[in-house]
Amino acid sequence: MRDRGRGVKAPGAARPFRRALALLALAVLAGPVCAETVRVRAVLDGDTALLADGRRVRYLGIDAPERGQPFSARALALNRALTEGRAVRLQFDQRREDRYGRLLAYVYAGEEMVNERLVREGLASVYLIPPNLLHGEALLGLQADAQAKRLGMWSLVPGPLKIATLQLEEEYVRVANVSRHPVDLAGYRLSDRAGRTYVFPSVLLRPGYALTLLSGPGRDQRDPDGPVRLHWDAGRPVWSTRGDTAFLRAPDGRLIDRFDARPRRAFPGRSRP
Repeated sequence: MRDRGRGVKAPGAARPFRRALALLALAVLAGPVCAETVRVRAVLDGDTALLADGRRVRYLGIDAPERGQPFSARALALNRALTEGRAVRLQFDQRREDRYGRLLAYVYAGEEMVNERLVREGLASVYLIPPNLLHGEALLGLQADAQAKRLGMWSLVPGPLKIATLQLEEEYVRVANVSRHPVDLAGYRLSDRAGRTYVFPSVLLRPGYALTLLSGPGRDQRDPDGPVRLHWDAGRPVWSTRGDTAFLRAPDGRLIDRFDARPRRAFPGRSRP
């Protein structure tokens, strides 16, 4: 009890308050724990689903192979088996939507996080975008285990870098660091099917992070803690909208990865020979 005259609290009276403060601090450090239970109407690909209410959800922290790429069909099939037609729980991080209006979430089917399952089986790579980093370390650990076992895509990609996407019409390539250590890209080379080659400058890419290489002039952004954007000023469009292939090579010339991109639709007058 409290002595009103002296303002002294009885022993142990402050403990519940301190315990509450400690729990609040832990919650802040761990990130948001708010969740929403929804039903999946359809699975669109390995890391995207359409909900019964019409919203789309993009799975946080991962990047599954795009349609037509190796292991994309297996990623799609696993995602469908775990979520399609079922009630799932969405756990959110710091940012709940992307610029396309899609929900960003860690998706749980029962007690299992689907994001983790896809990474564990080598059917998705880790793709971290601040500030949504809640499960980043756990996902990187699962990816390292899948790589050591050469599961899924890791039977083809030696690392430490991987071409995540090549967008022909938008003229950009995304390259991800799929190792557990920062990578300096100095001397790595990216080339198209015609042999045009871009040599990367010295830029540090953190584990799980990706850079965007855009065709055309512009100011490079090389902040390792933020978006890394580089520009390939070739004087003309680089990638053929008729279809093209990106080749990524290490400084010693070894082929690290390749990405075959098909045209989505015709763009008259835009393709190069």
